[in-house]
Amino acid sequence: MKVTGEASNGKEAIELCEKQLFHIVILDIRMPIMDGLQAARIIHSRWPDRKVLMLTTFNDDEYALEALKNGASGYMLKDAEPQELIKAIRSCL
Repeated sequence: MKVTGEASNGKEAIELCEKQLFHIVILDIRMPIMDGLQAARIIHSRWPDRKVLMLTTFNDDEYALEALKNGASGYMLKDAEPQELIKAIRSCL
């Protein structure tokens, strides 16, 4: 696994997706300018083959359902163990 891009908000994540091919995009729910839910919806509609994993502090069923509805392949809490994050990334692919 290799990190090939980094964005500080959803708008930047979309701009990166326009310039680079990513197998998986990891987004947070809350980000400035454009949140992860809105970014996930746009990324999924423009590049349906790219997988989106939501990584967040919000253990909330409504956020998880909204993320999945917007095209996310997975939803994971930030306090998960590193091995769990690797497992979640691999399961999205």
